[in-house]
Amino acid sequence: MSIEVSGIEDSPEADQPILERVVEILRQDPAIKDGFAIANYQVPGNEVSDCDLLLCLRFKDQIRIKPFEKPIECGFSNLLMLLELKRHRTCELHRGALYVRYGREDRRKNATKQSKQVVGSLAWYLDAQEKRYHLKKPWVYGGLYLANVPFDASLAHPIVEERTIFKDAFSLRAALVIAAKQLASRVDEEQQRSPGISDLSSWKGADNSDDQYQALRNALGFFAEARKPAAHDRRRVEVLTQKRIATDAQYLKQPGNQLLIFKGRAGTGKTARLLGLARHFKKHGISTMLVTYNHALAVDLRRLVNVFADLGEPIDLPVRTIGQVLFRIAAAMGDDLFDAKLQQAYDKDFQQGFEMAVESVGRLIGGADADEMRDLMLSELPEFDVDYMMVDEGQDWHPREIELMGWIAGDARRLIVAVGPDQNTREYSSDWERLSTKRQTVACTVNVRQKPALHEFNRRLSDLLGDDWSEAGTTSDPGTVRMVPDRDLQQRSFWDQLDRDLGIEREDGNRRADVLIFEPSWLKQNRTTELAQQFKRPIWDGTDGNIRSTTSMLDPNEYRLLYYESARGLESWVAILRLVDLEFDAVRKRLQKATTESETSQKVTPEDIRNRWLRTVRIAATRPIDTLILTYDDKKSEATGFLSALLDR
Repeated sequence: MSIEVSGIEDSPEADQPILERVVEILRQDPAIKDGFAIANYQVPGNEVSDCDLLLCLRFKDQIRIKPFEKPIECGFSNLLMLLELKRHRTCELHRGALYVRYGREDRRKNATKQSKQVVGSLAWYLDAQEKRYHLKKPWVYGGLYLANVPFDASLAHPIVEERTIFKDAFSLRAALVIAAKQLASRVDEEQQRSPGISDLSSWKGADNSDDQYQALRNALGFFAEARKPAAHDRRRVEVLTQKRIATDAQYLKQPGNQLLIFKGRAGTGKTARLLGLARHFKKHGISTMLVTYNHALAVDLRRLVNVFADLGEPIDLPVRTIGQVLFRIAAAMGDDLFDAKLQQAYDKDFQQGFEMAVESVGRLIGGADADEMRDLMLSELPEFDVDYMMVDEGQDWHPREIELMGWIAGDARRLIVAVGPDQNTREYSSDWERLSTKRQTVACTVNVRQKPALHEFNRRLSDLLGDDWSEAGTTSDPGTVRMVPDRDLQQRSFWDQLDRDLGIEREDGNRRADVLIFEPSWLKQNRTTELAQQFKRPIWDGTDGNIRSTTSMLDPNEYRLLYYESARGLESWVAILRLVDLEFDAVRKRLQKATTESETSQKVTPEDIRNRWLRTVRIAATRPIDTLILTYDDKKSEATGFLSALLDR
């Protein structure tokens, strides 16, 4: 296991062998993921002595314990241990417990039987090989970072020195900060009294060249990743979907034997299942690539891949749009119709450029030598030579595009597709099943994304559209759906309050919530980008015509702006749907114009207009996890009144 060590060479020569041996035992322990060891560490607030070795350990899986024989279980994934190599003969280390404590010899005379049970979590470290060090048995001080349990005052037994057991990661970091400040003696007295400061770079006079100071910086960073996420952290939802995937082990054997299709409404875990399979494949050395339609969604999926990495489940999963894939193939195969002008057209006018790319690659597979052309393509583009191709948001791909994906994969049984029938943005639905008679379609029916209030709102929308909606799956706090005047967005107070609600101003290091903002493509004044600049809010502008040439990752802390038609597949903690009433008027004008220009079209009805508008709203409204904000221009408009009545049911 990867355990970094600092300062052992500065310890007394007699102590170095056992310190090195302890670290070596830890490295061989299969339960430990990684860690950090610092020699000659002074315990903050402890006047007894310095300890010989501070150990910061992170376990692969959470360990469940019952401290002090209590019926409740505690869970921890990180452990802080302080070892001292002294002859404390009365302090025997007990194997078999998983709780770390320590006792001082003079206090043990009056200690209870319970508190005499000094020890814990060296059950697998102090094996038989350590018996030869019986004169130098490590003395364990100890402290836990309890990851998922509130602090219990009974843990702070008098036999435990102050600051040694930490109720949470923040307290642990604060103690390390204090120790490092003591090390950097030039810090002024006021800062010495501020245990909450966790930014080491802000210390006055800190000596960055000091080895132990650098070791403390590394230890602080080590524990920073393990801190409990904020309540609004999107990772909670990803954990939930992972648990849902755990019940899908029956599908792990299907890829390669059948075309596998996950089909379900928004929020039923289709994308999470793709990521779960990709994670499973990675563990078994199987390569995958995920292809989707929307550039904004591709960037969002890359963020999700990073989320899984943050959770300790890294996924080697390249994410591409079908446009990026086809342009790469057309360029690599030397199609004489493909040139820089086509790429520029794609960046500025997606549909025009994309159709040209489809035609270009389509010519490659039009003859009898399609298989040979595929082999040639893979020799030029080895990144596409993967075991499985995954497709997200496959519900309204054109038949020609589906055919091209089948050719790129080489066999339909090497395709895994997620389809959301309620998320169509085109006028037709895709039929992936036609690619193979050997297929299995998995129905995803339970909502694992949205909180109850949001799920109920979308269920009511679906009732009006005559659709069955997904089953309610989340049981957490209800979430929020509300309507506000769009002019509120032109006030700084709206953005300041949103920042406070989302924890944008958090200083405890936890990740902050993210926001999706959808606005009509026809909007010319008071656009969100202008408001964001005015109120100095960072924003990723997915409405920018050149955004498709950008491959940068999205920061979860940023606001993201998109048009309504780009909403499908995305996810955020909060979504703001701007000017829903004016979008209703725009939908009506578009449909009426299309009817007038086409001699064969039937006359558009009020129900047609309402349903088209509701589908637009619903796709965007299924994106958020916790909060949905609908803005309107006119409170008395027909559309505003309609949605208000829907909320008040």
